Amino acid sequence: MENVITFGESHNLVGILTPAEAPGDSDNFTCERPVVVILNAGLVNRAGPFRMSTELARELAKQGFHAFRFDLSGIGDSNLQINDAKNINQQYLNDIGHALDAIESKLSTNKFIVLGLCNGADLAHQASVLYEKIIGYVSLDGYGYKNFNAHMQRFVPIVTRPRRLTQAISRKLRRLFSSKQAKYESRMEQDFTWKLPAKSSYIEDMQSMYKKGLHQLLIFTGAVRGYYSYEKQFDDVFGHYDFSKNVEVTYFETADHTYLILAHRKLLFERIILWLNEHFS
Repeated sequence: MENVITFGESHNLVGILTPAEAPGDSDNFTCERPVVVILNAGLVNRAGPFRMSTELARELAKQGFHAFRFDLSGIGDSNLQINDAKNINQQYLNDIGHALDAIESKLSTNKFIVLGLCNGADLAHQASVLYEKIIGYVSLDGYGYKNFNAHMQRFVPIVTRPRRLTQAISRKLRRLFSSKQAKYESRMEQDFTWKLPAKSSYIEDMQSMYKKGLHQLLIFTGAVRGYYSYEKQFDDVFGHYDFSKNVEVTYFETADHTYLILAHRKLLFERIILWLNEHFS
C-alpha cells in the first residue's frame, strides 16, 4: 500500500512512498536494495508527465524496489517556505536532502538512486555530487555535449533538403526581427530550463562521482537531437575518461520527451529496471 509522507523543516513537503512488493513465496520480506527517488519534471507534480512517475514507481515496486516520488517546494502539494536558501535551485537541493533523510528514517536505509527528467535530470546530477547517500542516478534528456559528429547529424539533413533549409532560415529570421518574441523566449528559458554546465565543471563532477563508485544511466530521446543526436555521442566525447566506465547510455531516437506513446514508455521502464538489476540487486 502506498503511503503519504510529509517531511522537511516545516513539514511543508509531500511525497508518496511505493513499497517494494514481496516475492510470492516470501513471508518475511526485507528489501535491502537502494530506494529510487523520482524528482519532479519541471513544474509538473509528482505524478509526472501523463502520470509517468506514478506508473514507474509502481513498476519498480513490482520489481522489488522501494520508490519515492515527491513534490519540491512550491510544486504540487508542497508549499514554498521562506528560509535561508540562496535561490530556488539551492532550495530544491535542500528538499532532496530532506527527502533522503525522511526515507532513511522510515526505512532504515542510506542508499538511494535518484531519477529525473529534464529539469529533474539537472537536479539529479547536482544532488548526486552533493549527497554521499546517492549511489546512482538516472538522467532522462539531461546534460549532453556536442562534438563534430553531433553537429553533422543535426545539420546535414537540413542543408541537404531544401524545404527543411527554408524552414530553418524562416524560423531564424522571425526570431531575429521579433524583439517581443525574443524577449519572451529568453524569459521562458531563464525560468523553466536548466543551463548546461561548463564542460570542465561537468568533467570535475563526473570524476568526483566515479571516485565514490556512483553508477549512471543516461537516456536521451529524439526530442533533444539538437544537442544529443546519436547513441555513442557520450563515448565519443568522454570515452577517454575513467568515469565513462560507470556510465551507460541509451538513445531512443523515435521517442518523445515525455514518452507519451505506451510502447516507448514500456521500453524506458524495461531499460531502467535492467540497469537497476545489473548494479543494485
